[in-house]
Amino acid sequence: MQIFTRIISVLLGVVAFGVMARYLGQEGFGQFTTVMAFLNFFGIFADFGLSLVAIQLMSEKKYDPEKSFQNIFTFRLVMGIFFLGIAPLIALFFPYSLEIKIGIAITTTSILFSSLIQMYTVIYQVHLKMLVPVLADIVGRVITIGGILYGATFNKGFFFILIVISLNNLVQVLILHIWSGRHTRVRLACDWQLWKDILKRSWPIGASIIFNIAYMKADSLILSLTRSQAEVGMYGAAYNVVQVLMGLPFLFIGLTLGSYSTSWTQHDMPRFKKYVQKSFDFLVLVATPLVVGTLFLARPLMVMIAGPDFEQSGDILKILILAVGAIFLSVLFGSIINIINKQKTMLWGYIAGAIIGVGGYLITIPTYSYWGAAWMTVISECSILLFAFLIFTKKTRISLSLLFLGKALCASLIMAVFLFLFKGYIILTILLATGVYIGAIILFGGVSREDISLFFKQKSL
Repeated sequence: MQIFTRIISVLLGVVAFGVMARYLGQEGFGQFTTVMAFLNFFGIFADFGLSLVAIQLMSEKKYDPEKSFQNIFTFRLVMGIFFLGIAPLIALFFPYSLEIKIGIAITTTSILFSSLIQMYTVIYQVHLKMLVPVLADIVGRVITIGGILYGATFNKGFFFILIVISLNNLVQVLILHIWSGRHTRVRLACDWQLWKDILKRSWPIGASIIFNIAYMKADSLILSLTRSQAEVGMYGAAYNVVQVLMGLPFLFIGLTLGSYSTSWTQHDMPRFKKYVQKSFDFLVLVATPLVVGTLFLARPLMVMIAGPDFEQSGDILKILILAVGAIFLSVLFGSIINIINKQKTMLWGYIAGAIIGVGGYLITIPTYSYWGAAWMTVISECSILLFAFLIFTKKTRISLSLLFLGKALCASLIMAVFLFLFKGYIILTILLATGVYIGAIILFGGVSREDISLFFKQKSL
């Protein structure tokens, strides 16, 4: 049910993006991308790894779970108000147009609400009740689509679109807050001893996230400072599709994070290893055909979603999809590293990725525009994946089987032959290609029903 509703949410997100891109055009969507990239830098300071710390503390017996969440929620609210409050002031010193600076001020509340959504979602993750957050996301996306369609129909302009997005996040916060009382009472709390423990645990994760987001968002920010807003829009359109796809591994890990944490803290290594192997296989099952299929369908897909003005974004997407494949697995290994409290070690990997990424962006983007940004994103994500895999292997001493990876690659190769030979309407092509892949993976002895349902049968903690 959660996967089904998440698919609906993703489709609604794609529709919202398509309507917005068509209405704003290359330059307008570039302005939107610039606003979001700028604010996300401040949003990461508000995050500071507190969601993962909340899951850790609520899974342990050291503190009362409800008390832990209330203190972390308050801590994050204070961080969010401070860092996002200074963002519009700092934007005044950037060489942006007045329209972008006003847009940053309007959208600040949207990022704050988004930060609170992540915290409320922790409650549902710990109790393995993710249906409510997904349904709240669907309601928010419906509001977004309706608002954007209204704005486009009556030509309400750029600022109206930003207000609609803020309203979307506010509605999600309200829904999550109302239903959260069934599991945890959300109140403001300040236990200084607990805050010290929170800060002690969160700073390695927070620093990792800062370096991680630094190279993930630096591309759009450097583009906005060195190239035209139309070029930012072309890159932002492709990256928007990537962000939708990136949500898939985070959804899956969100469903299983409580199981990892419990089995690790209980020193149940056989069960922990089983979860890791099944997670690896499942992510490979999804990521492999996703990457291969996008290499064939990126251009017509971007035209269908965003319109003819963004056809070249399809070529950018062909490059960025390689980074998505790396992200699918690095999310798994990175989350496990956080669960086993080896965040400090992983921090060096994110520092290296940030240096490689930001340094590469500064060198390539002024000359090669979005092509340089796209390839440097791939290089950065692959370096993060390699580092995370090495730390995971060293600290857990788990040797993963690559048998299923081989099966997924063979099935994807058969799908690729089909895509090379079959030329038809994009939706029909995607459906038929998916059927070919599923048939091939079954033929090669793919996943069983037990494999697919393993994590979804876990009882609430």
